[in-house]
Amino acid sequence: MSKLTILVAVTAILVSVSTSNGRSLHDPNDNSASERIPLFKSTATRPPNQQVCVHNANNMYFSVTNFGCFGSMIGYYHDCETNKAAPSCELPGGTDQNYLWIGGLWIGARSGIDTLVSVAHDGWHSNFEMWPCAEDVCGLVKTSNRPSDPNYDEDAKSDLDFTAVYTDTLDDPQWTGNDWNKAGHNPLNLRITQKSYSWSANYAGDFVLIDYSIENVGSSDLEDVYLGIYVDAEAGHLSRYAFCHLDDLCGFRETYPSRAGHGYLDTIALAYIADDNGDPGSGGEYDFASVRSATGVRVMRAPVEDLRVSFNWWISNSASQFDWGPMMESNRRNFGTGGQGTPEGDPTKYYLMNNGEHDYDQMFSGRSFADEGWLPPNSAISEIIARGGDTRFVLSMGPFDLQSGKSLPFTIAYVAGEEFHRDHRNFDTYMLQQYNPEMFYSTLDFSDVAENAVWASWVYDNPGVDTDGDGDAGPFWEIEDTLPTGEVVIDTFYYAGDGAPDFKAATAPPPPAL
Repeated sequence: MSKLTILVAVTAILVSVSTSNGRSLHDPNDNSASERIPLFKSTATRPPNQQVCVHNANNMYFSVTNFGCFGSMIGYYHDCETNKAAPSCELPGGTDQNYLWIGGLWIGARSGIDTLVSVAHDGWHSNFEMWPCAEDVCGLVKTSNRPSDPNYDEDAKSDLDFTAVYTDTLDDPQWTGNDWNKAGHNPLNLRITQKSYSWSANYAGDFVLIDYSIENVGSSDLEDVYLGIYVDAEAGHLSRYAFCHLDDLCGFRETYPSRAGHGYLDTIALAYIADDNGDPGSGGEYDFASVRSATGVRVMRAPVEDLRVSFNWWISNSASQFDWGPMMESNRRNFGTGGQGTPEGDPTKYYLMNNGEHDYDQMFSGRSFADEGWLPPNSAISEIIARGGDTRFVLSMGPFDLQSGKSLPFTIAYVAGEEFHRDHRNFDTYMLQQYNPEMFYSTLDFSDVAENAVWASWVYDNPGVDTDGDGDAGPFWEIEDTLPTGEVVIDTFYYAGDGAPDFKAATAPPPPAL
């Protein structure tokens, strides 16, 4: 799909989920309302007013919640407007081609002598530790920046905004569950305001921005805070979904050649996940039910600069030998479960979030990287893992401190890209008939997902725009160009914004004339 043509689709199919009206009773024009939303305590007797609503203003139908998760567990949760099964992450929207089971926020910190982690979803036991309050005011709020939309609000940023407020203060195990060692949830005392944005413009059609404000509402300061995004994708068409959780591949792409040309590289810093082969049909060719796209997470804004960034992936499995993820020798840790994958309990989750590891891509798991400090793989299963599995990842960063009463910003993009798999024969040839992950990697087409990751950053922070008025419009490249007359000129190509968020759909910086 070309993103160069700026095409604004005026779409009013705003799908949401639940038996309640999609628009909350919370007045979106009352900016103080979130400050009055009550916190859940352990004595709470009314159930949380949980909702799931769907971003469907663009090409990617994407569910968001008011309990810290995104995705719907493939329709387990229902749309707050239609009360029908909500798509988790469907691309293109309406095709039943799904690319997400569930994802969500992880927050870890030291509070006194305790190391605590609050998770929207734990990834294995289906523990949920972030919840809205019970009142009507606690539902998702839908707004739009389009004057023709019934939900128009002058403060809205996109064609479709959803706002939620929730906390980690509820500690009733009926709602939060218990860890594998029977430990209950110990709150960090956080209130999260979550705003998600989607645009109908063609170039913004394959991503959603999610902006978090994380407030310490407890009486104690939090130290060594780490923020993370957990993702379990499970790519597959709904008609073939029985075993689609068993063949995902995960990795991290740091850069991609820039549209500016001249050897320049765009930093995309994308944690990506996809089906291992695109799911060809029974005849071996790609068909209507094939899932050839890739999705991923890119961080747009971190609370501070110069953070430790970790990217960890693993396969969860009840058989301990298959419960595995990469681990550095210097970070060797006994998870206490018999496996080396699923991080059970707060201390192990915190270890994962702050270990500073940047895992190699899953398809290379059959290779040994012991000379680079990684624990050697189990030769009996390493190539099996390299061919795909029930894969999850956490992209995390920190540390920083969060004083009582203070807030920190954190913004991500959930990005998709089409035709990641170009030829159904590549996986069979390079990963089954032989084990040649380098050759297989070279056949994968990152162009669309990389372009969308760049566009997400440009919509978040418009390049060449001095938003804060300090005289700096962002970094740029100076590119030499020769005109037909023979005159040599210098073109300026702004490749990033000025660091002040815009959340505004805008045109791309023009490519240099050739």
